[in-house]
Amino acid sequence: MLRIAVVALLLALSLLLPSTSAAAKPSPDVDPAWSADGKDIAFARLRSEGPVDTRASIRIVGRDGRGARQITPGSDPSFFSRPAWSPDGVWLSFQVSAR
Repeated sequence: MLRIAVVALLLALSLLLPSTSAAAKPSPDVDPAWSADGKDIAFARLRSEGPVDTRASIRIVGRDGRGARQITPGSDPSFFSRPAWSPDGVWLSFQVSAR
C-alpha cells in the first residue's frame, strides 16, 4: 500500500512541476569520437546564430572532461562536423561545409 501511495505522490508531483526535459535546449556538443587509446574525445560544438545552428567547431577534450581545446579556426564561418580518429590515433579528420 505504501508503494502505491509513493507512486501516486510522484505522479502528482510530475504533473505539477514544469518539465525540464521537454523545454531544455539540446546540447551544443554533438558527434563524439573516442581516440584509439581512449584518452581523448573529439566532438563538434554547435554555435547558434538564430533559429538554426549555422556554425560548428571541432574540439578535443580529455576523457576526464579537462583540457578542452578548439582545433578549428574560431572566426571561420564554416560548419565543421563528424570528427573521426585514424586507427592509430595520430590523425583526426572531420567534415567541412562552407556557407
